[in-house]
This record gives sequence, C-alpha cells and structure tokens, in this order.
Amino acid sequence: MIDVIVNFARTRPGTAFWLFVAAHAALWTLLPALAYTSPPLDVVEGLGWGHEWQLGYYKHPPLPAWLLEAAYQATGGGVWSAYLLSQLSVAATLIAVWAFARPLVGEAGALIAALLLEGVFYFSVPTPEFNNNVLQMPLWAWASVHFHRALTRRAARYWIFLALEVAALIYTKYSGGLLVLVFALIALTTAPGRTALKSPWPYLAALLAAVLALPHIVWLVNSDFLPITYALDQTQAASLADRVFFAGKFLAAQLLDHTGLLLVAALAWLKPRRRGAEPGPLIVPLAEPDRFDRIFVFWIALAPVLIAAMMSLVLGIEFRSLWGQPMFAFSGLALLLLAGPVLAVRRPHLCAGLLIAYLVATPILHTAGLWIGPWINHKSHRPIWPAEEIAARVSNAWMEKTGRKLEIAAGHAWLAGLVGLYGPDRPSVMQEGSLRLNPWIDVAALRENGAVILWQIRDPAEADMPEAYRIDGFAAEPQPPLSFTWPLRAPIPPILLGWAIVAPQL
Repeated sequence: MIDVIVNFARTRPGTAFWLFVAAHAALWTLLPALAYTSPPLDVVEGLGWGHEWQLGYYKHPPLPAWLLEAAYQATGGGVWSAYLLSQLSVAATLIAVWAFARPLVGEAGALIAALLLEGVFYFSVPTPEFNNNVLQMPLWAWASVHFHRALTRRAARYWIFLALEVAALIYTKYSGGLLVLVFALIALTTAPGRTALKSPWPYLAALLAAVLALPHIVWLVNSDFLPITYALDQTQAASLADRVFFAGKFLAAQLLDHTGLLLVAALAWLKPRRRGAEPGPLIVPLAEPDRFDRIFVFWIALAPVLIAAMMSLVLGIEFRSLWGQPMFAFSGLALLLLAGPVLAVRRPHLCAGLLIAYLVATPILHTAGLWIGPWINHKSHRPIWPAEEIAARVSNAWMEKTGRKLEIAAGHAWLAGLVGLYGPDRPSVMQEGSLRLNPWIDVAALRENGAVILWQIRDPAEADMPEAYRIDGFAAEPQPPLSFTWPLRAPIPPILLGWAIVAPQL
C-alpha cells in the first residue's frame, strides 16, 4: 500500500498535493465538529467579540473575531464553522507553499515541501482553535509569495496584493510587523530589492496598506493602545538571566515544534543499517533555484523567529511559543533547498508511512485523548465541557429570578463566553467587570438589562465572587452555586459554577 502511495505521489505530485490538502482539512474539521462538546477558549472568546462588530478588542485586532461571527451566522449558528475556518486557513497556507515552491524546485519538490509541514506541530494540534495566530498563517505565507513576485516579476498587481495582505495582517495581529521588517531588510540588502525601491510601487503599496488600516489605527489610538498594553503586560524579565531565558525558551519551543519534520528529514537522509529494509533510495530531481530565491527563502524561514527572540531579549518580555505559529510555512522548503539539485530519500516507505501517520493518526489520537485523558490524569479539557447545559441552566435560572431574557453575561471570560454563545438569547459578553475592556456595554445598558456574573469555584471554602468581576456602581446578589457533571461521567470533580445577579433597574 505504501509503495502505491509513493509511486502515485512521484508520478502525479499535483493530484497528490490536492488530495493531501483535502484530507488534512477534512480530518481536522470533522473530528472536532463531531467530538467537541465545547469550542476551544479562543473560539468562544472570538465569537463573544465578533458578535459586537467592533474595530478592535482589548487583546487583539478584530479580523479573526469578524470572520468567526460571519461564518457562525452564515451557517445558521454552526459552531463547526470555526473549525472549518481554521482548516481553510491551513489549506490556504499549504497552497501558498505549493504556488511558491513549484517554480523553485519543481512539482515533486513542492509536494515534499508541503508534506513536511505535517511534521510541524503548528499545522496540526493547535489549528482547531481558530484565533489570530491561525489566521496569520495564510496571510504571512501569501504576503511572502507576493513580495517575492513583486521583486522578481515586477508586476503592479503583486504590490497591490501585498498591500491588501499587510493591511489584513494589521487587522489580525501586530506581530505581522516582524514580517514587514524582514521585507524591508530583504529590500535593502538584495539587488532585486534595491531595484524595486527605485520604483514608486513599494511606497504606493505602503500607502494603500496604511489607508486600509486607518480605521483600526484610529480605534487603537482612541483606546489608548489597549492591545499593545495587553501584550506588554505579559511576563516581564527581572534580570538579564530572565531575558536570556525567555529568548532561549522561545527558540527552543520553535525547534521542539519542528520535531516531526526533523525526524522525517533524518530518516530520509541517514543510511539504513540493514540492507533490504527499504527498496532503495527514491531519487527526486529538483529544479535549481537561483541565488536570490535561496536567499529569500532562508530570510523568510529564519529571520522572523530570530528577530522575535532578539526582541524578547531586548524588551524583557516572555514571548509565548504559539506566537511563532505563522512563521514556519517555508520550513520544509528551506530544508529542501539544503539537499541540492537531487534529493535522495533513503527510506521512502518509512518517511511516507510517518507522514501518513502524522496526517491521519494525529487528529484521531488528539481528539480521543481529550475524552480519555480525564480517566488517566483526572484533568479536564475545555473541548469536553458541557457547554450547552451550562448556558441553558444559567439562562433558565436568570429567567426564573428576573422574569426577563438574559442580555449580558459577565465575569470569567470562558464561562461568560459559553453562556454568550450557547444561551437561547445569545447575550453580550462582558469580560471581567470592566466597562473599559467591553465598550459595547455601557452604564445605561447595565441599568436597563442587568447582568449575570459567572465564575468557577475551585475550592468550596473560597466561593465568593472575585473582586475583578465586580462592576463598579452595581450591586451583585450572589446565588447558590450550580453543579455540572462531566460528559460520560468522567472521574473528575464536577464543575461548580458561582453566579450572581445584577438586577435590572428599569
């Protein structure tokens, strides 16, 4: 069977690529849609934000939240649309790799460059959680493709595409500025880049991107740079040792996330100990990219993560490992360019089997692990929370107490978000008790509609509402806690939900 697959990929790499993309997208969409009883945290949070259609939110720019809400509404309230959005993002990233790599290394090489990404953690387990990092992946990849084409093919349309993608990156996550910085360095240090800087197109593209991003930039200024403040409030270094540790930890995490890719590469390169274990090396002729193409690929593959680590060192901020998620679309291609004009895969069957295992077994094992885990380690996982039951009981309890439909769910972001998403009236979500962080809710709305405040009680001896969830100027009346058992009666303590009522005043 493996031999048939290897021969098919060798003789029909284009068809093999599209089948690979379709299989990846189908597995990572269908399994979460069928098995999750609650979306991941960032999906719940994003849908709570997107429901309000703001130009920005206190943690992030707005585009991922907008897309989540648009997909949710377009599918008639289908939460599965979030998983589809994620896999469309991954598919678009893989297509960018395919489109970029084909002229450089040929179709067979382009297929291998895309397949190797199955061994990169960021393309599998984190992807059901559609968020800013996931949406950055295709924008980052296609911006790189169009910047390369703008420099090498010198057509105006590529500068326009690049401007649209840079603007979309601004609306997605500000770390996209790292990619723009890399583009600037490439333009300044290469002959095609310096030639391009003598034309008006780079400057017109920058102007177009700025104009398109202007509404969000105005919001950012008016909000006192809330998302930037949030990012800078991450763990701060107290010493030089902390700075070095943060930078090293970030780099180590990115290397660890490439473990699967590096394993496949090692199996392909190292000679088998026993003869006859494999049918012999698979020889894949590769097109020979020119010097600039090589330089460009290595710049895009390596510079962003190195600059990010340097920023962590200089600023003394702990960069989260997942912030590296969009940076590695071209890891497989960069590795391939090290092979030279002819790639000899010494263990083609073993490498193919491992990639198929990554493709098929990873989503199955990950999804099954969410349900089996509580029976082994007695820990809960958000995708198996009883989300619909929580929302229904909170909404019904509110109706019994007030006689009105629930309009505002406040307090803990996760719990308020679940009620906001699954509640029958889909109330607005107010994270914590801050009007500043939730500007779509004002004092007048709170007086008219009241709110339910939610928090998780982890220790029954400390069941009081956290101070951070209190809303200034409004009294909250605590209610008897609500208890929820886990699906399949997993052997972990039940969820104990604290809640309080801010009564409507009008």
